[in-house]
Order: sequence, then structure tokens, then C-alpha cells
Amino acid sequence: MYNCSGLGHPKKLKRFLLKLNVLVNKGCVVLLQLTHIVNTKYLEMIWKHGFLSNCVKANLAGVIIIYKRQYDLVHLVTSMLIMKVDNLLQ
Repeated sequence: MYNCSGLGHPKKLKRFLLKLNVLVNKGCVVLLQLTHIVNTKYLEMIWKHGFLSNCVKANLAGVIIIYKRQYDLVHLVTSMLIMKVDNLLQ
């Protein structure tokens, strides 16, 4: 897991993804925390592999999971869904 605060800057993000590309091409799944990337449009444009992001507000930091596109997402559970279920139970 990489702590990568500041990836909201396009130049830093692109440079970092170039380094991660080597790992992802080998089949690694990379977890990034504290990304602060709310708008993923630039990431979608420059990243050829798959990713999941949970960052919805800049002050919530955010986690991004990067994986090789050939992997199939079989089951997705997010903390937002868990929070909603917890609220219903209270």
C-alpha cells in the first residue's frame, strides 16, 4: 500500500502511474491511500488499466485500487454502502 498524498496534481499523478504501470503489467494490484483525487476524469484518460476510487470529497483523502484491466471485478463492497446499512440499523 502506498501513501501518496498530493496526487491531485496531474504531473505528479502521471509520473507516479508510469512507475506503477510496471507493477500492474506484472499482475499486481496496487492500493493507494490519501490520494485526494475527487475528479477521476484525468486518471481515466491517461490510465489504460482498471481502477476503483472512493474519494468523493477532497477532505476525505480517498483510496484508489489499481489493477490490470484483464481482471474481472466479481464483487464490490464499499464503505459508503456499509455506512448506509449501519444507519438503517440504528
